Amino acid sequence: MILYKNERVHLERLLPKVIAAFDEVVLVTNREASTDGSDEVVAAHGLVPQRMDWREDFAEARQFGLDRCRGDFTMWMDCDDDLVTSRGDWHAAQRDAKAFLQSATQTHFMHRIYEGHGPGYWIRENWFRRGAGVRVKYPTHELYVCPGEVGVFPDGIIDRANAPLRPDYPLKQWRYFDMLTRYLRDVDPNDSRCKFYVAREFRGPAVAQVALYLDFWRTAIVDERRCFYDESHSALALFNLRAHLPPGQLLEITDQLLLRHGFEFLSHVLHAMARCELTPAREHADRFYLVLRERERYAATRTPGTGGWYYDRALNWCGYQLYKESVRTADREMAERSIELLTEANRPDCHRDVAHLVGNNLKISQNWLSGFPR
Repeated sequence: MILYKNERVHLERLLPKVIAAFDEVVLVTNREASTDGSDEVVAAHGLVPQRMDWREDFAEARQFGLDRCRGDFTMWMDCDDDLVTSRGDWHAAQRDAKAFLQSATQTHFMHRIYEGHGPGYWIRENWFRRGAGVRVKYPTHELYVCPGEVGVFPDGIIDRANAPLRPDYPLKQWRYFDMLTRYLRDVDPNDSRCKFYVAREFRGPAVAQVALYLDFWRTAIVDERRCFYDESHSALALFNLRAHLPPGQLLEITDQLLLRHGFEFLSHVLHAMARCELTPAREHADRFYLVLRERERYAATRTPGTGGWYYDRALNWCGYQLYKESVRTADREMAERSIELLTEANRPDCHRDVAHLVGNNLKISQNWLSGFPR
């Protein structure tokens, strides 16, 4: 199931794949025709879109589409995503997907969604059994709520590769902010996930964004549902905004994160990072290093991308913090550990978001170490 409006280029690329991979393709669009030829591309592939009145609510549109799917299972995706398989062809991919789903008893499945075509990924709800009662929540950054037992869809059969953010995404963020604040006003003023998205989409003074993240955090810690993604990303955002809140408050938040999600690798990374930055001490640097060296102790499968984006960024964070600690204490061992971690991260497949930082920090640390007496 896919939404579209003026997406001709993406439809030309994506439709041949989804038609080959699925028995049914449900497309949802506005009652007003697209102006870029999208509707003609859809018609050329023998498809008829489901049309609806658009009311600034992506959840309503996705629910409209899901309710019109007739297959035993439905997978949803965005129009600008890509579809990939390791099975060699779409016939084999469809066969293996059907074999898995026909033998499954769960009502819905989590699925890896890759960041482009790189190694980084996250996991979210992506497949639903017909009649299971899935409901779509939030007018943007939608959450799919499905009762019953959840499973994990196998990697490599039919995978979704998420498109990079579009150039016009910053221009849309105020629109998304307005959608989400209306939800808080009209539906549930204490919804912690919606508050997280409101803080994340806000583009304005840093002190105001800090206030929004702190409002989310106060709601999250009394919410019975513990959402590691929201809580860890808010803690990271507050770390990046640390100049605008008291150090003790950030330390308290990372303490709470570690207590609430002690089996998560990233909880330990953020906890150690905050202490290295705000209360520098050899013991904090040592702990940060050990978290990286002994990451198998933590439930890596529960933190998506521990072997990819999260780990590359953690290596860079820790390497730079150890460099600063070596400068502060003139400690050669700290400098050597810094170079060790940054060298591990400085490989050809290092995640693109941190590769340039790793390279720069490695040069800085190497130059510093070269000045130590032998």
